[in-house]
Amino acid sequence: MLKTAAPPADPRDSLRQLLRGRTLECAIGDATGNIQRQPADVDLRWVLFQLLCLKGDWVRALKQLQIWASLNSSHLRMAQMLRELLRAEAYRDEVMKGHKEPGWLDEPADWSRQLTQAIHALESGNPARADVLRRQALDVAPEVPGHANPGAGFAWITDTDTRFGPNCELMFSGGYRWIPFSLIARLSFPPVQGALDLIWRQCKITLRDQTELSAYMPTRYPLLRDQTDAQKLATVTTWADRSDTTVTGAGQRTWLTDTGEIAMLSVLSMHFEGQSVECA
Repeated sequence: MLKTAAPPADPRDSLRQLLRGRTLECAIGDATGNIQRQPADVDLRWVLFQLLCLKGDWVRALKQLQIWASLNSSHLRMAQMLRELLRAEAYRDEVMKGHKEPGWLDEPADWSRQLTQAIHALESGNPARADVLRRQALDVAPEVPGHANPGAGFAWITDTDTRFGPNCELMFSGGYRWIPFSLIARLSFPPVQGALDLIWRQCKITLRDQTELSAYMPTRYPLLRDQTDAQKLATVTTWADRSDTTVTGAGQRTWLTDTGEIAMLSVLSMHFEGQSVECA
């Protein structure tokens, strides 16, 4: 949960304060103009930073973050954490272009690596090869039962965007990583509070070996140039078929189970294979 000094209880209130009925692009233009008139105003810098993150303009967001931190030394620790998230987003972009692999906790299972190879094949113009790799991966990927809170139990779970399969996208320790659901015992999320929760949602992860991790999970699917404000603000999710096995999402992340879909902003916790639920 990324928050300012006094975050609204409802993220829609935070968005209304930022946008005030304007488009995201207009709000950014107005915020830029306000800063030109009052360059030392810390609050104005914070507003522009949030808007640029919602847009996915990581380069400009980093610049505003650095200035924001320089204006008040009490912001330095939070700024460092946010810089790591911005770096992770830039790396994520490279992974989704097929240029790099995500980080892993340990040596990944063959099926998990095949999913990244399928991304590379797709982005290299070879959707048929991507389909072969993805089918091979999903045929052997473990089915993980569990329960969502709020929500129902399920016999299996996977990201609805087939590029990821039954993996979680996570950002921690300055990196971007994929962790299979099969390695996770529990996931818990604090309630959504501020606008930045629509970009990264804080989570606590307990692995099957009882290792505990604090991380951030991208709330939205990787951004594209032509996305709408509704997609960037995670108020909708839309889908595109890019090959026989490639379904890509835009907007808020969802998970698919045998009992239905789970929207990321609606869930507080998930536990897997009979592990006890940890509510935030």
